[in-house]
Formats: sequence, structure tokens, C-alpha cells
Amino acid sequence: MDWDQAIKRNSEALAGIVETLFAILGLVGEAAVARLPWPTYRAVLRVLRPQNPPCAVSLSLRRGAWW
Repeated sequence: MDWDQAIKRNSEALAGIVETLFAILGLVGEAAVARLPWPTYRAVLRVLRPQNPPCAVSLSLRRGAWW
């Protein structure tokens, strides 16, 4: 696999996801968040988790089985 090409192709999408997360969290520059309110936490998870998980493992993760 050509990793340089894969990185180039996906970097814009990844940058958009990171920008969305920073906007949700209200982060600017080098700011840090010590604790997230539940609504913000769930909003971040909605960005990170797929709407239609492709396999059963993702289903168990969506239901919170990993914590």
C-alpha cells in the first residue's frame, strides 16, 4: 500500500473531523479541557462513532460494553 498517497487522500477528511471536535469542545490554540459535560461528551462520540456500524464489535462498543 502507498501510505503517502493514503495520507494525502484522507488528510482533508481527518482535518475536518478534528476541526469539528475542536469546535464542539470550544478549544482554541493550546487550550485543554479537564472534564466534559455529558452533552458535550455525547456530541463528541456522535462525531467519532459511525451511524451504521459495519460489524458486531462496533455494536457492542456503541452500547457501552467497553466501559
